[in-house]
Order: sequence, then structure tokens, then C-alpha cells
Amino acid sequence: MPLLHLIILAIIQGVTVFLPVSSSAHLILFPALTGTTDQGPIIDVAVHLGTLLAVMLYFHSDVRKIFFGAGHLLKGRTTPPEARFALYLIYATLPAIAVGLATRYNPVSFSIKQAITDKVDVAVIVDQPFGANIEYTAGAFAATPIGPYPGGFADVTSKAMTFVGRYKYNDNFSVHAGARAQSLTGTIASADGILNASSDYAWGALVGAAYERPDIAMRVALTYNSAIKNKLSGMHNFATPVSGSHKSPESLNLEFQTGIATDTLLFGSVRHAKWGGRSLETTPVGGGTTINWVNFRDDSTSYTLGVGRKINDKLSLAVTLGYEGAGTRPGNTPLAPTNGYKSIGLGASYNVTDSLKVSGGLQYVKLGDQSVGPVSFTDNEAIGFGIKLAYSF
Repeated sequence: MPLLHLIILAIIQGVTVFLPVSSSAHLILFPALTGTTDQGPIIDVAVHLGTLLAVMLYFHSDVRKIFFGAGHLLKGRTTPPEARFALYLIYATLPAIAVGLATRYNPVSFSIKQAITDKVDVAVIVDQPFGANIEYTAGAFAATPIGPYPGGFADVTSKAMTFVGRYKYNDNFSVHAGARAQSLTGTIASADGILNASSDYAWGALVGAAYERPDIAMRVALTYNSAIKNKLSGMHNFATPVSGSHKSPESLNLEFQTGIATDTLLFGSVRHAKWGGRSLETTPVGGGTTINWVNFRDDSTSYTLGVGRKINDKLSLAVTLGYEGAGTRPGNTPLAPTNGYKSIGLGASYNVTDSLKVSGGLQYVKLGDQSVGPVSFTDNEAIGFGIKLAYSF
């Protein structure tokens, strides 16, 4: 790549990165407007790295405070000025993390729990229980553009609010129950056209029971979640009003844990969701041909098993294995190009203070093979990352 081209890209990055516009978009626009060859992702990453290094050099004194502050926090000290500076930076970053994840349709959740009496607890949970974000930019499913999309496309998200109460009979037995309000919104593009639709909140219920042995850190909980039927309204191909419905599956969840040695915990879960026969269909308002956008053939049962170890009073580590069996092959929609999975995850939790606990994890997933029409999806994988902050009042 000519040196002049690199210099121009560096200037574009340097000027636009600090403005409320997308510097990455401008890097893409430059070759598109000038007719030059696209520089590729390696150069894009390099100019962003240059920006990062320039910022770190300019703010070197603040960067030094952050690193020293992080060292204090890891040792449980929050009073030094550097520690407070690092802690305030973490707090200030949280809203940006939440918004950034939400715009990428990664699941974000929030919960709060309050003890009412020695026997009664209540909790409120706000989360995104399921969703999809898939886009084909090359290959058979992208050969024919669908409206503004290159090919097969789905961008679906859900929002839910769950209200739960728990009653403890004694130190061993408890029951819990509650209600969940759920809404759906999204866009699907397929051979049938483009669907833009959303729903109001619909309600479902949950009920369960748990058995505990605090002396050996044992707990077994079984929870049933009812199906929730959302009524949808939207537009087909941006012109035809349509209505329809989608019924999310009922599920049964078994969660367990028990101590197996000093400071060592065995934990796991089994989840069965009745996806088989669930579909998303819409019909033009006033009558017309019904379109089946997505049809799920199989129920799903997923398993997790892990071991956690308390390293010291502040740090705990865990490793987790996951498995979901394969369903029907071949598949019936390019919007579901996988079939079961195997996974391994690593997690850690750190007690920053007596009130603040930070947990995080990294998961590698080997996705099951699937075929849809003329296309076979094989040897695919995914990497997931999650972070959780817990604060006790």
C-alpha cells in the first residue's frame, strides 16, 4: 500500500476519532469515494492502535494512576487516591458498557433483591431472555439482495421484567413464584420479503422450590417457567400492515451445587425448553396469505457442569463445561445455521470490598454442524464474554 495512502488514513483517523462521528466509517468511505483498494482490517486495527498509544502518551500521568489504583484494588485497598480514581473510572464506564452491549444485541441484565423478613425475599429482574442477530454477506444466502439487506438477515431482541418472591419454611426448604412481562421486536429478511414487527408486553408465570444444606453449601432448585404468547404488529416489505404472534417456550430448569472439599464447589444445571412446534407467522391485516417466517422443529435440553475453587478471601475461580444435543438435520431455515453445541468456560469473581463483588467469564463454544438447502455449516465456533457487578447495601 502506498505510503501516501497510509498517511491520509492516519490523518482521517486522528481527526475523526475524537469527534461524535464514526472514524471507522470514514476509513471505509475513503477508498469507496476515491476508487482505491480497501486497506483491510489489519490497517484499520493499526490506526486505532496508534490512536490508543497517542492517548496513553498524552494522559500518561492519569494512566499511571489507573495502574497503581488497580493494584490497590486487587489488594482490597480502596482509600488511596489512586484506588478511588480507578474505582470511579470503573463506575463511569459501566453505562457505556451497557449501552454498547445493548446496541449489539448482546444480553444485558439487571436485578435487585431485598429481604422483607427472615422468611420472605423479593426480587426484580430486568433482562433479555433470548434474541438473534445474523446476517449473510456472502455465499448462497447472500447471492440475491433482499431490499436493503445483502441476503438472509435477522435482528430480533426481547425484553423482560420478572417479579419473584421467595418464602423460606425453614433453613432447608423454600418455595418461589412470580410473574414475567415480555416484549419482542425485530427485523427478518428472507425469500418471503422483509418483516419489521414488535409487540406489547405479555405475561407469563414461574413457580419453583428449593432444598438447601448450608453446612455443606448444598442447594437444589427446580423452576418451571410458563410459555408467553406475544401478539405482533408490523409491516411486510415496508408497505403491507401485518399482524401475528409468537409463543416463547415453556421451560423447566434444575440448578444444583454442593461442596465436595474445603473451599471447593461442584455446580451445574439442566434446562429443557419446549421449542418444538413454535413458529412466527404473520397475516396481512384484513386477510391474505399467511407467511411462516421461522419454524422450530425440536425441543432443546442443555446441560452445564462446573467446579469452583475459593483461592483466598477475595478471589474465586471456576471452570464450566456445557452441552446441548443436536436436533433435526437438515435444518429448515438459514436463520438457524447451528445444531447443538459443546462449550468450556473459565470464570472468576473478586471481592473488591465487603460490598462490591466483580465477576467475569470467558466461554469457547464449538457449534454443532447443520445444513440448510445447498449450504453446509461445519466446524463453526463462537466466543462469549460476560461481566457481572454485585453490590450489597
